[in-house]
Amino acid sequence: MVRPIIKMNRLARKQEIQRKIDSIKMEVLSSSSYSLLSINLDDYTSFYDLKSTASYGHLDTKILAREKHINEVSDRLAGLFNQYLLLTLLRDFDIQGSDFSLSSVIKKKYQHELDRIESQLDEFGHNFYQLSNDKFLKDLAILSHRLIPMGAEFIVPYSGVPRTLILKQGFIQFCKGFWACVVCSGGFYPYLELHAHTLSMGEFNPEGWLQTYMNLAEFLEDNPAFRGVVSSSWFLDPALDQISPHLLYLRKIPEENGATILFNCWDYDGKSGALDKSESRRRLFESEDYRPAVYTRIWPRKKLLSFKNKKLGIV
Repeated sequence: MVRPIIKMNRLARKQEIQRKIDSIKMEVLSSSSYSLLSINLDDYTSFYDLKSTASYGHLDTKILAREKHINEVSDRLAGLFNQYLLLTLLRDFDIQGSDFSLSSVIKKKYQHELDRIESQLDEFGHNFYQLSNDKFLKDLAILSHRLIPMGAEFIVPYSGVPRTLILKQGFIQFCKGFWACVVCSGGFYPYLELHAHTLSMGEFNPEGWLQTYMNLAEFLEDNPAFRGVVSSSWFLDPALDQISPHLLYLRKIPEENGATILFNCWDYDGKSGALDKSESRRRLFESEDYRPAVYTRIWPRKKLLSFKNKKLGIV
């Protein structure tokens, strides 16, 4: 069970994190397997590219190769190296290091994420601290400004809409996609791309999503280089209107306020997340009465800003 999030002042946080860093360093250096490695802890962390603008899951091949080498010696040792990487990023995190203009609301959400990450440090085994683990990668990305908290989900800046998407379902989808990307947004890049993080789902509810839309709109206002917001998910599937009507708000509110929803792909294996938290959807999938599908939402900047103004009563 994950421990409650504990808030600390900045000095106390750094002292506690440094204590944990020193403890891991001692454990690594005292390991009998450490002598079999050709890399030390600080050299390893230097291969994590803090300046990358690529999606959070794209890592430098150098750090991947070195993690593979460490795993071949000891997967526990690899976990310690990656935990050391996380802790150094947590210790050195500076909200001023962001390349973007951040509202006070978003800065508070960053603080919440720092508290969460630190509170969860002792809850996971060494297998969690692997670069193949999406949850761990997302925590690293938060600490390197590659994943920005918005509320219900996080954004990856500098994403795009694949041109192949608008060609997938014939002429009607092409027209809808062309209208959303080219006419309404001015192009296929750059967009803010939404991603869920299962370790931080406290605002994944109707009220949390409404506030998330407002936060996204404010971020677009403060950072005008972005054309809008894009995301892909199983919960945008129109089939859920009958299967899981309580999730209808996730598609309906954006769609009624200028977002375009396009078919992306079928989820034949049930690995999109559609089956994770619903026994009824699992039963329907097993009986072949439900096949999950992933849909992509494109919400042009001006449409999302209009939604924000409408909610605020601004004409």
